Amino acid sequence: MQHSGRTAGGRWAERYRPQSGAGSFVELRLADGSCWRLDLLNISAGGVSFGLDRGLPCLASGTTVDDALVHVGDVQIAGRLVLVHVTEDFSAGTVCGAAFTPTTETDRLALSTLIERFAGPAPRNG
Repeated sequence: MQHSGRTAGGRWAERYRPQSGAGSFVELRLADGSCWRLDLLNISAGGVSFGLDRGLPCLASGTTVDDALVHVGDVQIAGRLVLVHVTEDFSAGTVCGAAFTPTTETDRLALSTLIERFAGPAPRNG
């Protein structure tokens, strides 16, 4: 499933929601040594959104996590995450949106390939 949304820089990007049960999550290794594994809600070329489990302290907009991993199935992408928004919703819990910058060229290519896989084949002209 896909939908459009604004990226952290205000640009529009297609966001993709991984299929449930696909082993999709964001792993945050915080400066205090704690490690959080949170459900990946959607992903785009420039960012991710994830649900913050109840009971975890709330993160503030602007928080940077230099050691983040995005997992979708057998794909693992390391990167830097900067929280753009933290939205508390009574029914959905806390949803966080973050800009995500892959760490290495290999990670960037893995993200690009993943987005292409979600997008499917390009339409043919003719």
